[in-house]
Amino acid sequence: MATRRKRRARPGRPPKMARPDQVERRYRRLLLDLVDHLRASVRDNLIAALPMYVTERDLQTRTDSWVDDVVAAVTRIRLSMNPTERAVEREVVMIGQEVADFNESQWRRVVRSAVGVDFLKNEPWLSDELKSFAAENASLITDISDKAMTNVQGIVQRGVRSGLTSRELESQIVEQMDTTERRARLIARDQVSKLNGQITARRQQSVGIRTYYWDTSGDERVRKSHRAMNGKLCRWDDDSVYSDDGGSTWRKRSSIGGTVSKPGEDINCRCGARSNTDELLDELGI
Repeated sequence: MATRRKRRARPGRPPKMARPDQVERRYRRLLLDLVDHLRASVRDNLIAALPMYVTERDLQTRTDSWVDDVVAAVTRIRLSMNPTERAVEREVVMIGQEVADFNESQWRRVVRSAVGVDFLKNEPWLSDELKSFAAENASLITDISDKAMTNVQGIVQRGVRSGLTSRELESQIVEQMDTTERRARLIARDQVSKLNGQITARRQQSVGIRTYYWDTSGDERVRKSHRAMNGKLCRWDDDSVYSDDGGSTWRKRSSIGGTVSKPGEDINCRCGARSNTDELLDELGI
C-alpha cells in the first residue's frame, strides 16, 4: 500500500512587511527642496515687487502696467523652476526602483519564513509599474509649481485690485506657500505608499496568493474605515468583501464600515497586506 507523503508543519501567520519609510523620507526631502527653491524665487521676483505694484495702482487710473509686471514675474518664476523640476524627475526614477528593491527584501523575508528557502519569480510586469510611477510623479512634480503659481498670481491680482497693502499680500502668499509645502509632503507619502502597495499585490498574486490579511499601522491616525479592516482576510480580486472565518464565508465590508480599497490605495493610507502564505504552500504542494 502506498504511503501518503507527510506534510511539514506550517508556520503561523507570516511576518508583517515593513514600509519603505527611508525612501519616503528621501522623496519628501527632494520635494521640500523644490518648494524651498520656489519660495526663494517667489520672494525675489514677486514679493520684493509688491510695494511697487501697490504704488502703481494708487498712482494710475489704468492698471495695465502692474498687471503686465505680475505676469512677467510669474513667468520668470515658472522658468526658474524648470531645471529643479527636471532634476527631481530624474531622481524619482531611482525612488521607484528603491521602493521596488525594499519591497523585494521584505517579500523574500516573508517567503523564507513560510517556505524555508529564498525564491523570486520572474517579474516582467515590474518595469511597466516603475515607468508608470515615474510618469505620474513627473506630472505631479511639475504641478506643484504650476498650481502654486496659479494661486499666487490670483492672490496678487485680486489683492491689488481690491486695495490690499503689500504686507497683506505677502501674508497671503506665504500662506499659499505653506499649503504648497503640505501638498509636497502628502505627495511623497502617498505616492511611495501606493507604489509599495501595488508591488506587494502583484508579487503575491504572481505566486498564486489570492487573499491577504489587512494590517493597519496601529496608531491613532488610522482612519475608522481602515481600522475596521485590521486583521480581516481580504481578496485581491474583490475589494468589497472580507472574511473572519478563514475564507469559508465572505461578507460585505460595508456591513462593518470597512473601506472598499486595497492597502495603500487610499490617499495617505499607511496600511499593508500581510500574505496568506498558506496559499503559496498549497501552490508548491507543501
